[in-house]
Amino acid sequence: MYSFSEILQPLMFDLRILENEGLLVSRSDGNHWFRGTVAVVIGDNLGSHAIGGFLESFNSYRVCRFCMITKSQLHSNPVTLACSRTKTGHNEQVSIVLQYQSLATTYGVKSCSVLNQLKYFHVVSGLPSDIAHDLFEGVFCDVVQCVINYCIENSFFTAEYLNQRIGHFPYLGSDKVNKPSALSISPGGKVSVKQEAAQMWCLLRLLPLLVGHRVPVENSKWEVLLKLLDSSHYICAPSIYRHEVAIMEECITDFINSFQVEFPDQAVKPKLHYMSHYPQQTLQFGPLVHCWTLWFEGKHSYFKSINRITKNKVNICKTLAHRHQMHQLTKGPFTNYLDANKMEHQETYTLNMSEMPSEVKECLHTVKHMEHILAVKSVTYDGITYSSGLCVTLGENGDLLSRVY
Repeated sequence: MYSFSEILQPLMFDLRILENEGLLVSRSDGNHWFRGTVAVVIGDNLGSHAIGGFLESFNSYRVCRFCMITKSQLHSNPVTLACSRTKTGHNEQVSIVLQYQSLATTYGVKSCSVLNQLKYFHVVSGLPSDIAHDLFEGVFCDVVQCVINYCIENSFFTAEYLNQRIGHFPYLGSDKVNKPSALSISPGGKVSVKQEAAQMWCLLRLLPLLVGHRVPVENSKWEVLLKLLDSSHYICAPSIYRHEVAIMEECITDFINSFQVEFPDQAVKPKLHYMSHYPQQTLQFGPLVHCWTLWFEGKHSYFKSINRITKNKVNICKTLAHRHQMHQLTKGPFTNYLDANKMEHQETYTLNMSEMPSEVKECLHTVKHMEHILAVKSVTYDGITYSSGLCVTLGENGDLLSRVY
């Protein structure tokens, strides 16, 4: 019934006050004015195109909100970075489309976004890619499915063998929580790769360990998957050096070109082209793993479960807000709610120091005079869980990259 412009007007009113007037904060050292604005708007491709005023059809003449690449260029060379969209050019295109709606497909825009009313934000530079949908639920699935079916057709391994390896692999840590599901097999023997985002990331990383030993060395089609894995290590890194962005760009270009050469019959989707914009976006927004939608989808799952349980259709917003506040109060002592150094552990047991390996004793030099020490199965510190059997990288010093305890 209503457009984004009408729905977001109350928010836009507050944001304009925050931009122009700011907030007055009184402290013991005096009064301070704080001003702010919107930095980025995070969403999947459909949502970003909708709120940004771009065409929501990804079969149109122009399908990219970052550049002016055409559909024909996309299929011939998805790595091509056409003329980038600019604030001035976008505003001119929108004004033309508002007069002549038939030109919407020519420019790939349909309306002026309400977000452009802000002084320091514009949709051409504020809608970053969502790697959760682009990669984890897009490119990863397509590439892994192509490579696996190729390997099955050439009798490197069978679909049943792969599912057996997936089911019996000794997963640890977060991989154990997000372990892949068995792949569905068609009557013709081909597999269909459909996983949740976290499961897909786990499957891609572990696939070389699962069946890589059955594939001939230097097989060009298998190397497509390895090149995608190399690219993903840079794309999904929580932190990255500036000079490594250039390496990321080379890896992405090499992967896309190899994928087109080795699987020419595979349709080129816009998500494959969006990867070519990742290096520039990483320089602009930082690691894209911090801009994905999985954080919000994880939060939404809680509200969806409450909606299913309560079956409240009178004032669902009030119900969800109240339940959520009650839920937050049960998350532990409220005084420690924002304590970054809070430590939690599970399954405490006693160990005899005399039975400990010598290298472990050296690490425990402060307590090595004790006969017994307490050990735990896992420790959560500063939001990171360290479990028994996992590796902790201590630094790239010589041949030793990590230690296992």
